[in-house]
Amino acid sequence: MQSTLLLLFWVLILVIVFRESFDSLIVHDSFVFLFAGASFLLEYSVIGKNNTGVGGTVYELLGELTLVCASACLVLSIKPSAFFAEFFLSCGLVFKGTWLLQAGFSLYTDAFAFKGCHKITIPIANGDVDFKCDLKEDGFRGVALINLFFIAHVIGVSIGSFLLFGLLSSYRNLRHGEASGPLLAQLEPDSMLVRHEFELE
Repeated sequence: MQSTLLLLFWVLILVIVFRESFDSLIVHDSFVFLFAGASFLLEYSVIGKNNTGVGGTVYELLGELTLVCASACLVLSIKPSAFFAEFFLSCGLVFKGTWLLQAGFSLYTDAFAFKGCHKITIPIANGDVDFKCDLKEDGFRGVALINLFFIAHVIGVSIGSFLLFGLLSSYRNLRHGEASGPLLAQLEPDSMLVRHEFELE
């Protein structure tokens, strides 16, 4: 299932590249977002199902992020111009990337392992790695630290996203030299008419 999931995301990348390179009428935005939403839902169905304890908590939180991305994609497949769905999809993808990095450090390296916890290899699962703690107290502490790390990631990604959005908005205004938007576009004909009448007088 993981190999099939990886293949689906590669196909999704090829579909996006094909859409950007050729006529967008051949591959509609709704189809791309619907395909992405289905891929995220399939990822949610297989992610971290064999993990328990601290590892299960890490992958459970990753699954919730995957559901956020899937929901945003399904909303965008119905209404591609939905700003908040696009914002949540972008933040969700960044969050998934940083959280996977955190999972790699916390679960699969000895240098950043939690006290009293260690990774073990499961022979019956083709060499899969699970994360076990010797004592229940160590497991509880590990879960608490994972939740704390998740909150820190939420704060960091949220602040970074808003700062980046503000910087891009200010850069766009400085580049164009003047504000623009649908409301100003509606007011522009009226201002041109007033200017023309003033010049005639």
